[in-house]
Amino acid sequence: MKTLLCGIIGFLVIASAVNVRADVAGDVAAGLPLSQVITNALNTGVSIQAAVTQAIQAGADPVAVVTAAIAVNAGAATTIVSTAVALRPSVAASIVGAVVGAPGVNAASVITAAVTADPAATTAIQAAAINAGVPATTVNAAISAGTTAPAGPTPGAQSAGTPVGGTGVSGGSGGGGGTASLSR
Repeated sequence: MKTLLCGIIGFLVIASAVNVRADVAGDVAAGLPLSQVITNALNTGVSIQAAVTQAIQAGADPVAVVTAAIAVNAGAATTIVSTAVALRPSVAASIVGAVVGAPGVNAASVITAAVTADPAATTAIQAAAINAGVPATTVNAAISAGTTAPAGPTPGAQSAGTPVGGTGVSGGSGGGGGTASLSR
């Protein structure tokens, strides 16, 4: 009897460890914490962009989804923010205000990503970032970069600002003036 009981317990432990859910909508509907929803999706090979998209489309609060996703993977903050803002532009300012101070998040990159995803929300994004404590000079530079960036950030790409994690490449001092000639 003891062997049978140990076998059943062992089977249940193994079954629960293998049962990693890939269904983001199902996880949201089941009421799992959003950080767990995102983690489950990532563990099954779903991209952070797809996980955020699916969670928001499943009815989860976009600000809560972004906050949870950044807690799981702060290095993908620009992708997370641009994805959420593109899906729910009406909450762009709330998203920026909630995440610009999160650990591991580059505020300028997040602001640029949000403005690039929804240029119509620039004023609201600017106010939210400044109210969250980001210096106005940083906010304005990030907004400028976002409004001059090509439409839509490349998923996973780092926007303007200091790269999050890893090493980045800084701009050089520039060369002397000169003229360029084109030959045909």
